[in-house]
Formats: sequence, C-alpha cells, structure tokens
Amino acid sequence: MKSISIYLTVLLLTFSFFSCKNDSTANSEVTSVEEGVPVIEKGVKKELTEADKKVIKSVMSKIMVTGELSTFSSALVTGGLTDRLAKEDGPYTVFAPSNEAFENLSETKRKELFNQANLAQLIQTLENHMAAGNLSSTLLGEKSTTNIAMLGGSQLVVFQKGVELWVKDKQGKEAKIVSSDLSGNNGVIHIIDQVLNEN
Repeated sequence: MKSISIYLTVLLLTFSFFSCKNDSTANSEVTSVEEGVPVIEKGVKKELTEADKKVIKSVMSKIMVTGELSTFSSALVTGGLTDRLAKEDGPYTVFAPSNEAFENLSETKRKELFNQANLAQLIQTLENHMAAGNLSSTLLGEKSTTNIAMLGGSQLVVFQKGVELWVKDKQGKEAKIVSSDLSGNNGVIHIIDQVLNEN
C-alpha cells in the first residue's frame, strides 16, 4: 500500500512539472501585429518585415480601422481591390463613401450593387471613388473647381461651398467631404456622404 502511495505522489509531481512547462510554452506562442512589435511564434521572435509594416500603414489599413467606412471596406474586399490599396505604392486619393452614404442608396440599388452577378459594376463604382495621386484637402481647395480623373474611367469635380469641399459626379450628383486627410503611407482618404458614379 505504501509503495502505491509513493508511486501516485511521483506521478502527480511529474504531471504538475510537465503541465507548468506546457503553460509557459503556450504563453510564448503569442503573436502581435502592432507596428514595430516583434512577432513571437513558438518561442522564436520574428521582426515585422518591411512589407508587413507597409501594409499596416497603408490606406487600406486606415479604411479597415475606420468604423464609418466598414461597408466601403467590405465592398473593397468583395471587389478584390484590397491589395492595390494595401501593397501598391500609389499614391492614391480615395473618396470613401461612409456607411450612411450606402444606406442612402435605395434598397434596390444596394442589392444590385452588391449582387455577385454584378461584380464588374461594383469594381467600376469603387474605382470611380479612387484617383491616382496624393490630393490633400489643401490641394483640392486651391482652385474654385478641380477636375479629377478616376481610376474607373469617370471624373469627379471638386468644388467649394462656403468653407466646405464637395464633389460632383458626371450625373451631377453631389457629395460633401465630411472628413478629410486620413493619411496612409500610400495615399489619402476623404470621407464623403454619398455614393457617386453608381452607374
């Protein structure tokens, strides 16, 4: 009986030792994606690559972490345009419609725009909110009107009403820039209150 209790005690101590060892290993398998923080994977530190840092500071990352652009962000993912705004040097100027801007579309138009069968139309609409170049609000406000060629082949006209900047598409639909100069390392974002160039 005594030998059985000694055996059980040794077994318990052995189990406790390995259990603690496994806990410390599990704690070291933490991955961090914050800028400049080393990534720890299976006990081995890995520094973020330059490509990783570029993506973290990109226009696409800025869009993804901006709450009022969640619908636009989702649309960019659906349209396969995330790599362009995350990995390419650009620079790009993005006139990003807010969540409210998408809600302002009729239910029929929203369904049509996000229908998988109309993917080409969605991509063109999104590209017609993106331009080549880094156009800050200061640059946009230097002239009374500024014509901008969009990547989707359309044009936007930027103009001032009082102290506010507005944009107008080829159909004459207007949108106010409600927030400007959200900067990434490969461009700038201006949030607008309407979806433009929706065809």
